[in-house]
Order: sequence, then C-alpha cells, then structure tokens
Amino acid sequence: INPDAIYRAKLNNGATEDTALAIVSAAQAASADGLTVTGATDEATVWGYKGANVGHNRFTTAAATVVIAFPNDIAALDEFLEVLLLEGSTTQTPTLTAAFTQIDATAAVAASDNYTVVGFQLRDSAHDGLNKSFALIVPQNHAYGNPGIVA
Repeated sequence: INPDAIYRAKLNNGATEDTALAIVSAAQAASADGLTVTGATDEATVWGYKGANVGHNRFTTAAATVVIAFPNDIAALDEFLEVLLLEGSTTQTPTLTAAFTQIDATAAVAASDNYTVVGFQLRDSAHDGLNKSFALIVPQNHAYGNPGIVA
C-alpha cells in the first residue's frame, strides 16, 4: 500500500461504467458577470466545455451561483459540464459506480472521509470531455491515511 498514492477516477453520468457526462447548460442564458451557469447544481465544480471559458473551472455554492466569476462573459451558446464534488473538501466523498472503478458525477456527495478530491483533469469538447474527464482522489480511511490533507 502506498500512502502517497493519488488515484485517477473517470467521471460518469450515473452509476453505470463509461456513461458519458451530460451538458448541464443546454438552455444557457447569457451572463455578462460570468457568475451564472444555467442548470448548475449547488456545491458542484463546473467547467467550460464549449465557448469562451473552455479550460476554466469554478465551483458553485448556494443557489448554484459561481463563487469566483469565469474570466470571460458567458454567452447564450456556451456549454458547461459539472461534477458534484469540490476540490480539497474533506467533508465530501465521491460516490463510486456499481463496479467501484469510476465516479458517479451526478450523485449527491456523502459527508464521510473515504476519499478527498485533490484535483481534476477536466476536458473540453476538443478533448472529449464527456468521456475523458477525471477526478484525482486520495483515500483517507485506511491504515496509513494521508497526513497531507487536514480536515
């Protein structure tokens, strides 16, 4: 067992393995302040899939409002993806798929200490983000734990 291991887990749109993520902003409204992603969920990480904010991710809080504005205005045709996880939160744990090898990006997170998300590899439309986006996780609830993450 490597106590410093960081695991890369594929993000899915459900409990079934290899299910493509869904675009959350199908009816996106323009947002000149860069704070509103139509269809986003509370406490989620959203990222640009198509449009001016490709390559940027932000997290949402109450009322699904983006906490730190995207660097560019959000246009009506921009598309975003989301995962219901926040990087670095020790109060959330990802929900694994039925085979326990990937993460269900649509499942509400549980308050436990099984895993902590330490980063993401979030891809856009040019890099098949629907099928090739990942969370980087470290296990918390094992004999060695991970002393680098503090609750």
